[in-house]
Amino acid sequence: MDFTPHIRTLFQLRGKPATYAPTAGAPAPCRAIRQGGGQAVAVGPVMVMLERVQFHVRRAEVPAPEIGAVLTVGADTFTVQAVQPVQRDADGLMWGLDVAWGLPVVYRSAAASGGVQGGPWSTVTAAAAGAASISIQSQHINVTGKLQPGDVLTIGGAAYTVGTVIAPSAAKSFNNIPISPPLAAPVAAGASVTITQPSAAGYTLTGAMADYEASDIKDAVLVGDRRMVILQAAFAAVGLPTGPKPGAAIEAEGRTYNVIQTKAHYAGSAVAAWELQVRG
Repeated sequence: MDFTPHIRTLFQLRGKPATYAPTAGAPAPCRAIRQGGGQAVAVGPVMVMLERVQFHVRRAEVPAPEIGAVLTVGADTFTVQAVQPVQRDADGLMWGLDVAWGLPVVYRSAAASGGVQGGPWSTVTAAAAGAASISIQSQHINVTGKLQPGDVLTIGGAAYTVGTVIAPSAAKSFNNIPISPPLAAPVAAGASVTITQPSAAGYTLTGAMADYEASDIKDAVLVGDRRMVILQAAFAAVGLPTGPKPGAAIEAEGRTYNVIQTKAHYAGSAVAAWELQVRG
């Protein structure tokens, strides 16, 4: 007996509209049926799932799911952590996707010097090829921290190493930074600059980004700031049981954000998730 029509009807009745996005390639629409619970905690507009859950999807819609893919069900986004056959599915019509809440992000701890905060970064003035120093500025927020020997500035795809300790020269800039090697090509004023501080360790976690409501924009929360929510379990799993710290950085959605403030959210007496105010 062909159970395909019955499974299709089951997913039409019980499944929720979803999108499966592989690690490479185009996303595909599908329907997903959630199995089991998963305690939920609201952090502002973000609903956090504290436990791993499983979704069933039809193999006809998701023929070859992979670890690291992203499954979006309604407003919730999950990262696939395991793929397995479904019990009592003798015809092999479904996949079971074990998922963790959130999207992959990189949490980069503050550098040994305390970490540079500011950005996005750009050059202050034009510089000629062969120049042995460069000045950079933060486009939006005031600068804190110091550049350290060994820090790396990436300009136009080329990497340049900072030669000495440099403190902010003004509210939003580091001026006359000695670099090596000298500039390989001319650099225009306003060229994009990326700062990498090797002493800042990176940890891959899962989290979700959301904008602040208009009513939240006051006091230390500025226009353009965003909130990142990451589970405490994710920090503990990578050896950071005390959670995030101001001065760290978050790499998400193709951008780098500075962590301005952190706030713990509890489930009972235990920390369940962290809300990070980020800027960048």
